[in-house]
Amino acid sequence: MGNAISRASENIRNIRWFEVVQVRGEVVDGKVGHYQVTLKIGFTLDEGWGFGPGGCQSRSRPGRDGLV
Repeated sequence: MGNAISRASENIRNIRWFEVVQVRGEVVDGKVGHYQVTLKIGFTLDEGWGFGPGGCQSRSRPGRDGLV
């Protein structure tokens, strides 16, 4: 999970929270061979960016959260 948050923070600012949605993996010789985690990441949009009818708009509401 730490790798996912680190990678996301390279492109997304103001990450505030994460939620583990799903964990799955493979068992090899009685041990965990590998696993995959699906996350939701919450972030706060910078002022000046927002979403509304028609996609991105030039104005936003400060402090609005978005999901990745």
